[in-house]
Amino acid sequence: MTRNYIFSFLLTLMVAMGLTAQAEQWVQHPNFSGGTATKNIIDTEHRVFYVVGTNLFCYDKATEQSQVLNTNNLLHDANVTQIYYNNEQNYVVVTYLNSNIDIIKADLTVVNVPAIKDVVMNRSKLINDVTFSDGNMYVATDFGFVKFDEKTFDYKMLRNFNTTVTSVAQVGEYIVLGAGNKIYYDNAQNPGDVLVYYSTYSKAYANPHFYPINDTNFLVTATAGLYRMAIGIDEQTGQATLTPTTIFTGSALVAGPVQKRPGGFLVNYFSKSFYYTLNEQGAAPAKVSG
Repeated sequence: MTRNYIFSFLLTLMVAMGLTAQAEQWVQHPNFSGGTATKNIIDTEHRVFYVVGTNLFCYDKATEQSQVLNTNNLLHDANVTQIYYNNEQNYVVVTYLNSNIDIIKADLTVVNVPAIKDVVMNRSKLINDVTFSDGNMYVATDFGFVKFDEKTFDYKMLRNFNTTVTSVAQVGEYIVLGAGNKIYYDNAQNPGDVLVYYSTYSKAYANPHFYPINDTNFLVTATAGLYRMAIGIDEQTGQATLTPTTIFTGSALVAGPVQKRPGGFLVNYFSKSFYYTLNEQGAAPAKVSG
């Protein structure tokens, strides 16, 4: 599995700051001292991408070589906050502390998407999550969310709630988002521009993050557990309703971004040293430790 696949060479990178001469240039290596944590690992067909601290690395399976990706060789910015994988389009989304976005395609060409970074506002624009559905890329931020075309990366929609949105995802005809430990949902085609127009789920989920499974189900990661949520229509009221199924519960849980894999989904809990695999329906959970 992904986590074990690169664990051995991750250990070799846990070294202090140093300088080495390569190709007649001095190259500065990142510092991993002070308990720097692995934030995410993405296993693609030819490469493995992983974030440690604020540094992004790429391991080439053919050459068995690993390198730091930065502004000197590939990226458009520094201080990486997270990476996300679009399994269907086969690219990696890189987010930065200043809200810039890079798209790393399978051939290692990079598309810069600075739309959120360039927005002028007084509130923080920090990116909190990225999901993909129905040809769109949804980006949750400290002010609301932004919707892009997942192929052209053209801007399609912005909602500024002046509220931190932890995650946003399209699930069939609905858009669901997390804010203030609540789950909000509305029509995906024209969602409200203020949160009071959205329906809310009665149960609180601390720090919720979402990933769509299909048109009627999505995964929810929260600090207290992992859940599968079904969205349907109440026959009596005609209103959309949410019905949760608990996959597992715990405490102080911080999941990496859910990854869609061939045959299902992967949910990594790096700080707890285990991960869960789920089938294509988000069911049949299997916990793998170590």
